Amino acid sequence: MKRNKLFRLISTVFTLALIGASLPMGQVSAAVPVVTLNPAFGKIGTQVAVSGEHFSNNEQYDLYVSNLNLNLEANIPETASFEYFSVVNTGNTGAFSGKLIDIPGILTDGETERLVNPYESLYVYVTIENNDRFIVKGKAEFRVTGDIDVTLTPTQGNVGQELTIEGEGFWPGENLQILFAGIDITQDYIDGEPKAASSGAAAGTFNVVVPVPVTSQGEKEVKVIGKNSGVEVTRTFTVRPKITLSPSEGGADTQIIVRGTGFAQNADIYFGNAFIVRAQATSGTFMEAITIPAGTAPGTYVIKAEDGVRPTTINASASFEVKVYLDPAITLTPQGETVGSIIDISGAEFENSKSITLTINDQPITPDSSITSTSTGTFSGSFVIPELPAGTYTLKASSSTNITATATFTVTHEAALSANSGKAGDQVTVSGTGFRANTSVSVTFDGTTVNPDGAKTDANGSFSFSITVPVVAEGTYNVEITVGTARVTKAFTTDMEMNITPATGKAGTEVAITASGFAPNSSAIIYFGDAVLGTKNTDADGNLAYTFTAPAKAEGTYPVKVEVSGISTIKDFTLSAEANFTPVSGNVGDDVSIIGTGFGSSKPLTVTWDGDNIGGTGLTTTAEGTFNITFKVPAVKGGSYTISVSDGTVTKTQTFEVDQNTPPVPQPISPALFSKLNGDVTFDWNPVSYEIMAVTYELQLARDASFTTPVISKTGLTADQYALTEAEKLEKAGEDNPYFWRVRAVDEAGNASAWTSAAEFYYGSGWPSWLTWVLIGLGVVVLGILAFWIGRRIAYYSY
Repeated sequence: MKRNKLFRLISTVFTLALIGASLPMGQVSAAVPVVTLNPAFGKIGTQVAVSGEHFSNNEQYDLYVSNLNLNLEANIPETASFEYFSVVNTGNTGAFSGKLIDIPGILTDGETERLVNPYESLYVYVTIENNDRFIVKGKAEFRVTGDIDVTLTPTQGNVGQELTIEGEGFWPGENLQILFAGIDITQDYIDGEPKAASSGAAAGTFNVVVPVPVTSQGEKEVKVIGKNSGVEVTRTFTVRPKITLSPSEGGADTQIIVRGTGFAQNADIYFGNAFIVRAQATSGTFMEAITIPAGTAPGTYVIKAEDGVRPTTINASASFEVKVYLDPAITLTPQGETVGSIIDISGAEFENSKSITLTINDQPITPDSSITSTSTGTFSGSFVIPELPAGTYTLKASSSTNITATATFTVTHEAALSANSGKAGDQVTVSGTGFRANTSVSVTFDGTTVNPDGAKTDANGSFSFSITVPVVAEGTYNVEITVGTARVTKAFTTDMEMNITPATGKAGTEVAITASGFAPNSSAIIYFGDAVLGTKNTDADGNLAYTFTAPAKAEGTYPVKVEVSGISTIKDFTLSAEANFTPVSGNVGDDVSIIGTGFGSSKPLTVTWDGDNIGGTGLTTTAEGTFNITFKVPAVKGGSYTISVSDGTVTKTQTFEVDQNTPPVPQPISPALFSKLNGDVTFDWNPVSYEIMAVTYELQLARDASFTTPVISKTGLTADQYALTEAEKLEKAGEDNPYFWRVRAVDEAGNASAWTSAAEFYYGSGWPSWLTWVLIGLGVVVLGILAFWIGRRIAYYSY
């Protein structure tokens, strides 16, 4: 009896266990535990308050520190170096707070002790013990630094003043961010991104110099942030108001510019105790023009700017000196009197330390270098005489509106030729300066007038025009330039000259020779290298014009000589081979024609495409060294290629741009989207029409739409369909596990079209996973009922 009851109990427990195992387990979601450190960085020995939340209620945990970065639910390895601290207990809310620990300098627990690096991350772990193993339930990162310190030098000052920021204790080599009053000045004010020193005794230190940015008056927060260590150090810099004056001295009625920075808002400007104007400030900065009151006696005066709301606490001042000046004087020392000559100038009894400006007849001029008076009011400098007509001029030197002095200097004429030798027919520029303004200019060459009609000087007494060297015998002649009563004579020497056009070309090129400066009506012999081309007489002016055809010779440079009465002149002519490539861009399969001249006579030719022979054999030049070859662009990808044609001596190349082309995208036919298949599977698509070159197809089959790991990948398919082989037969997966297929076209050059969209289909029968669980559950219930019935039958027969 007892055995039967025991059997029934065991059967019932077994049945319930099976039913429980067949049912899906419920998932319990909970917030991930959070551990907070305060502070989260610092040097070894820093005391840190550890807090946590979202842990299990009323549970006991252990605190560990290690250099290992472990995931939640991981075991702390027995081989790890770590430091055990204490136990923490959570309350009814699953939280704890304020547990104090000191960051250790050595991790003593584990198989080996380990010293803590001054610049690394440690991890504070909240763990729970399970079978002598400690499982990580929560963690937080603590970044170990050196002795962190940041100093500002100075700690107060004005806008634009240099501010030195120095720091130490940061992670070596880490990038730093610097904020001034919340504004990131790292890039705007510093050349390059600041970094902590990465090695050596100064590792983790930095030193940068920045100008104090434009801002209003008062204490401003300067924050330095370590981008890797997370260190944030805040210091205070006090911005003080300041004004500057430009100029800072002058006479009564002088207008000056008052500039202010570091104010709070609008500022009232005073000259001494007299209110002048209220300046409108933006970001604490203003600029205002004021005038020194008329009749102000010489002396030093205070110009003050006071904040419109807090004048007694926010104000700044500067001094302005009102001066009376002595009678100034200047001296000029000309080094010449023509345009372009230098005149030295010296002055005395000017305003002290002032910039000196110069004018000629009240027109400003620029000295050779800026001139500034000394502390005793003297100065020296120089200037170049500008383009001016002949005459006397007044130079004025000024250090201010009322402090000026004058002196006079004289400008005389000068003329020049752009060349002092040449040949008949040459163009020579005649120029002059310092003559009378708007006056006719006459130029004669050996007594013959050669100036253009209407030639005259301009308003500055200058002129410039070209003359043509007349036909004269070889020798030296006078060129006379006359303007009014002024006359200048220049010498000009004529000689012979030869020109050859063109100077380069292929065999058969028509070449023209022109020469001048020879004896008139004399026989000239023309040579090409050592061979005589022909003879021809010079004309009555000693000129020669001769045309010849470049002979068929090897590519190279040959002298062409003209000789008259034993006197000769030579010019070089360069024979060159030529090859014309047509076209220089196109598609695969296009015809390319190469027409060549000037190559070797009856020589074999080699044609290559990027180094590969494409012309075949039997190509040769004609007896005249010409050829005409046509070939088709080979099957290559789009890009630049080099075509070369060579007879073994002469080589010509051309870059050919092959257009980038890709085949059209095939259109998939079957399996159709979301179709359900059984048995043999054939993939079918429409063939693409691509006239440029032949194409093949690539087919991919995968279990995911991104084709991360294709089940089947076929390349080089020539047909527009593919039937899976017996070895490639698909696994039946049903609607819960679809297949995806796609296809693309690839041409002979390897250019591929885009893939077709992933087409989803299903293979084999199946049912949803939830139905499987239902059937399993029903089976377990049936087994339980059967076991219970058998138990009752056994119990009945046992009585």
